[in-house]
Amino acid sequence: MKIPNQVFKKTSIKPRFVFFIAYCILLFVVFEVMCRIIIGCPKFTDGISDSESRLNWIYRHRLLGRDIIYEFDIYSPTRGWAVKPGLRNARCFDTKVLNSNSRGIRGNVEYNYNKNNDKTRILILGDSFTFGDECNDNETYPYYLQQIMPEAEVMNFGVHGYGHDQMLVYFKEEGRKYNPDIVMVGFMNGDIERNMLSFRDYAKPRFELVKGRLILRNSPVPAPETTLKNEVWRLRSADALDIIRNRFLKIIGWYGRKQWELSRAILEEIAIISKEQNALPVFLYIQNARDVETLDIMTPEEREFLEYWQKRGVKCIFVRQYVKAAHKQGVNIRLTGHFDSNTNKIIAEGIKKYLINHNLVANNQR
Repeated sequence: MKIPNQVFKKTSIKPRFVFFIAYCILLFVVFEVMCRIIIGCPKFTDGISDSESRLNWIYRHRLLGRDIIYEFDIYSPTRGWAVKPGLRNARCFDTKVLNSNSRGIRGNVEYNYNKNNDKTRILILGDSFTFGDECNDNETYPYYLQQIMPEAEVMNFGVHGYGHDQMLVYFKEEGRKYNPDIVMVGFMNGDIERNMLSFRDYAKPRFELVKGRLILRNSPVPAPETTLKNEVWRLRSADALDIIRNRFLKIIGWYGRKQWELSRAILEEIAIISKEQNALPVFLYIQNARDVETLDIMTPEEREFLEYWQKRGVKCIFVRQYVKAAHKQGVNIRLTGHFDSNTNKIIAEGIKKYLINHNLVANNQR
């Protein structure tokens, strides 16, 4: 009896399908195991993507038992991390000393929301260079600015590792309550990369630019214990694909364009809110501050930055000229790592000079 070919086709489809599925599962398991071996090693987690930053944090947490990076850090559901309030002579950066007031602002000074109208209140947002990593409280440029402008009130709102997105959140939830007269942002190029991340020193909020509007994502930020709990179910293969995707997008230039587009929108939001508070927005360009070998003229990057923000009514201070001039006169400055005491003092003097020359402070503060 002759059996139709259709019967063989029908009976052979199912075994082939099962074999195909089993083969795919095996490949996935092998790929997952390889990913766990490769990207589980800390040397592969340099923090240029969410996955790498998160894996780096997990390794550091297991090694040191810290939720963020430093012992003076505290988890924040709105910003990811913040400075612990009420610190008194806490040791940090090996030999340095850190204090913070009752609201987590660096230093011993307490500030009222209601300002003294006889003083110009200057609020400075920024990252570790503004906060003063590797410095004592009395070695940061906001501190020096306060010393040479006693008729002003200078508030250091810098926090290590912050992107412009966290600075914006910090300013909106806390900074604007102080009704500052000048809102200054210590600008570093490295911060624009952080704006694209939802995980850096720890999990953080981030903004997405949707049809010209900033939409806040990953807020509230999950607590460290929640992040660790969820880690059990995360696939390292997904992390690997995320890392590969981000590297590819950076190679083709897409990532860089999106970084600047998003960062400008965030900085513009800071400027807009400042103006709504009747405060003057000032962007302090501290990028390349110690590039003492650069020509005296502005670099194309600095010129583009200046022209862009001048059109939007934002004052810009470029401190490289002051640092370079002091270096030529024999002032020793540290050229690597974070700013040292001498560099911060020069930056503060440059800020004061700019504010006076452009009539941005009252006569009694000169």
